[in-house]
Amino acid sequence: MPTRFVTSKARQRLIATDKYVQEELAKEAVASGVRLKAAHDEVVSDWDGKPIFTYVISIQPDRIRVSTRVSGTNKQKWHWVNKGTKGPYLIPTFPRPMPLRFQTGYQAHTQPIAKHHQGSGEATGGWVSTYQVTHPGIKARDFTVTIDREERPIFRRNVENAIRRAIRKAKG
Repeated sequence: MPTRFVTSKARQRLIATDKYVQEELAKEAVASGVRLKAAHDEVVSDWDGKPIFTYVISIQPDRIRVSTRVSGTNKQKWHWVNKGTKGPYLIPTFPRPMPLRFQTGYQAHTQPIAKHHQGSGEATGGWVSTYQVTHPGIKARDFTVTIDREERPIFRRNVENAIRRAIRKAKG
């Protein structure tokens, strides 16, 4: 989540009291939020079950922050792929008495680190039937970390420019 810390006491007072500074910072924060949401939406654009991304803006005298939130029925799927899962772990069929039936191969849409649109997202290989499966786990893709790393310098530069624009507007 891109954050711009404000250490100057004079600038902190401006952010807290000046309406022009607040307006300019809000515009830049919204623009950054739109870019972050678009980048996250792009990652999942070819997924069958897409999570829903939104952004949250926080403007305080000492800090301007824009962060993304994930929601929807596929929120957990995003967390598993983005942060990874521990592995290997056992998937039993208990309490169901029926065996699991699945194909032996899978070509993921994504690859570590932060590579999307890499595969078809389809199951491949022969069919297997068993009462328990040892899942190898999912390696973290770290999409959010990568997206934030790319957005951070843009956000910081734009916040600085917004403060300068507001100061010029207030003088004029």
